[in-house]
Amino acid sequence: MQFNGMAHAAVDLACAQSQLGHQVAICCGNGGFDDVLLTHGVEIFRMPAPRKSHQLINSLFGIYHAIRRFRPDVIHVHMVASALLTWPIARLFQVPFITSVQNSFSRAAAFMTIGDRVITGCQAVATTMNSRGIPKRKLRPVLNGTIGTARYPRAATTANLQRPAVITVCGLHPRKGIPDLIRGFETAHEQLPDIHLYIVGEGPCEAEYRAMVKEATTGHVHFISATPDPRPYMRAADMFVLASLADPAPLIIAEAREAGLAIVGTAVDGIPELLEFGDAGILIQPQAPEQISRSIVDLLSDHNKLTTWRANSQRNIDRLTVERVAIETVAVYSEVVAPHVHRQQPAEAEALAIELGTHRDH
Repeated sequence: MQFNGMAHAAVDLACAQSQLGHQVAICCGNGGFDDVLLTHGVEIFRMPAPRKSHQLINSLFGIYHAIRRFRPDVIHVHMVASALLTWPIARLFQVPFITSVQNSFSRAAAFMTIGDRVITGCQAVATTMNSRGIPKRKLRPVLNGTIGTARYPRAATTANLQRPAVITVCGLHPRKGIPDLIRGFETAHEQLPDIHLYIVGEGPCEAEYRAMVKEATTGHVHFISATPDPRPYMRAADMFVLASLADPAPLIIAEAREAGLAIVGTAVDGIPELLEFGDAGILIQPQAPEQISRSIVDLLSDHNKLTTWRANSQRNIDRLTVERVAIETVAVYSEVVAPHVHRQQPAEAEALAIELGTHRDH
């Protein structure tokens, strides 16, 4: 849960909604953020994630118990497995049902159409889901944001990196384009032999990516294990590169912008929207290591350019707050809650989030 982008979005949303004065509970399979949730007044219902078929009954019972006890005005589900398990129980209790779609690259995301409204992390995801059959009348894009997140401690620490430093933070799997980043960095290193690349994350391809690093740059490409709080590394770096081949609405872009980094990102899915369509970061094509190399050299060889793009990352940055995400999400709830306000027994609570997944692809 601590390295799961969808779980991060769910926790941020629950805490922010509670801070806005709503009663919020969350159902989840482990306790990675219990302290954060409880500190922010979010009630927790524990249930096992349905990793095996015999655990489905326990999961269903846990969801049923949470809904019956909490009596929410709206249920908001963030993962496909959660949605499929929760939908019939929500219908039994006649509670409006909201789904969120982050990983639109997964064909299973089409199951999220069962929501009364389907919230997407950006407009690009909404367009993709519409092309897969979810009607526009259900789709509500709410741009992801992380500024003001309750998940991170307030202390502003900084890691000790060798500079000039290029950094990326992501899962180590093919969708994130790490081979392109390594190749682009190695070409840039030929012109700027003092630069360093920091790859923060973990995943199934780590050994493969480590083996890719050429001898000439062995001491300049650094792999750092995934961390719940990557901000100390980003604060110490000069520029951030996200070389994704597909990436619906990566939270890390907002975090890199908050850190004041010059940003280079591929023009795929929601990355352009998160970078103000090129005003807040440099957009390049996916699978283009030569463009990565050129961007690194341009920025790290010219202090004025680097300073300019660090400043550009702050353009319209107020759009990326968790509070704004919470306010816009509550507005979506109001669309479906209104027809249900005349129930015989008014609800004692407002929002129940269901988060059952163990997915670590962020």
